[in-house]
Amino acid sequence: MIASSLLTLERMKSNILVGEQQQMATSIRLCVLAGLVVTTVGAAPMCTTQLYSAYVALGSGGCSVGDETFSNFTTPSFTNSLGVATLTNDQILVTPSNAGATDSLSFSYETVTGAPMTITLSDNAQVFAFTFMYVASAGSGTTLSSLQMGSTFGNTTPGSVSATKNAQTAGGPIITSAVTDNGITNAFGTFSGPVTPVTNGTTPFNVLDAISLQAQSGMVSDAGFKNSFTLSPAGVPGSAPEPPASILIGSGLLLISGLVRKISRRRRAHA
Repeated sequence: MIASSLLTLERMKSNILVGEQQQMATSIRLCVLAGLVVTTVGAAPMCTTQLYSAYVALGSGGCSVGDETFSNFTTPSFTNSLGVATLTNDQILVTPSNAGATDSLSFSYETVTGAPMTITLSDNAQVFAFTFMYVASAGSGTTLSSLQMGSTFGNTTPGSVSATKNAQTAGGPIITSAVTDNGITNAFGTFSGPVTPVTNGTTPFNVLDAISLQAQSGMVSDAGFKNSFTLSPAGVPGSAPEPPASILIGSGLLLISGLVRKISRRRRAHA
């Protein structure tokens, strides 16, 4: 009888310990899961190659390339001369890319059927020009250190082309990188503007892109342009948890530590 009671008691102790271990394992899984959820909630999705209309639809949430978030894309505003067609948001393709510390968005033109298209002006006084805006925000632990504009074009003088990017913080100075024909004939190719340093890159930047083609009795062709932003330091996306995630992870570790101590005390009490 006594032996049977002792055996029953040992089984009860074992079941209690197993139950507590299962409870601790469940708590650990919940803490890890919660940490993963918090680190992803609020983070902008990765930018992908999409039509400009999809980028406009992102609104203030935007999308991310490397350590940078791009948001609040506006519909282009055209000031073309009479007879020169404009482009819809579905005729501009946006291609994101990342190379080390440099995040880029490339903009190219398409036909209504989705085929690559080059805008060409060859009649005197023809003008093709548009502007649009968006917001560029450096990620946690990084600042914007420089920006650069590039464009793919060709021209015969006096036909001219220019692609200008202006970036400005609220109340801050305008930072510009522009690429032009420089008043000479250029064979069709890709050209880069200057890498312009940014002295205060800690706040979101309002970016204004302005594209201008003018035939002026010559010829000009343009296939698109590229906005590049270099960050400093070159962080790794997601390497710096946001404060809420850090707090949750720390709380989870404290909970786990408390459970371990509780189980250890019960084991000693039942020993």
